[in-house]
Amino acid sequence: MALEGLSGKMSSAPFISREEVRRIAAEHGVRPSLKANPNHKIIGAPKEGQ
Repeated sequence: MALEGLSGKMSSAPFISREEVRRIAAEHGVRPSLKANPNHKIIGAPKEGQ
């Protein structure tokens, strides 16, 4: 990565406006929260009983 930047071969990500992000999110729809799911698992948390 550092070498690519020094040689000038760094390509930036395409610009995306806030309005475009909002439109894409609206198209995607609302997803249910994982916190509301009683079977959700927390990664990295100590397990009960240990």
